Amino acid sequence: MTAVLLIGITAVTLSALFGEHGLSHLRRLHEERQQLRQTTFGLLEGNARLRGEIHRLESDDLYLEELARRRLGLVRPNETVYRFRRPP
Repeated sequence: MTAVLLIGITAVTLSALFGEHGLSHLRRLHEERQQLRQTTFGLLEGNARLRGEIHRLESDDLYLEELARRRLGLVRPNETVYRFRRPP
C-alpha cells in the first residue's frame, strides 16, 4: 500500500513539475502577463498623449495655427514665406 501511495505521489509531483500545465506552462503564462502589462502601459501612455493633443486642438488656437502652418503650409494674407535650401 505504501509503495502505491509513493508511486502516486511521485506521479502527481512529476506531472505538476513537467506536465502540460506544469512549471514551464506557468513560466510562459508569467512572461505573457509581463508582456501584456508592458503593452497596456504603452497604450495608456499613448492614450494620455492623444487626449492632451485633442485638448490642445480644441482649446489652443496658437497650437492649431502652428499645426496648420507646418503641416498644410498655410500662410496669412500679406505674409511672405521664405524657403531656404538645406545644405547637402
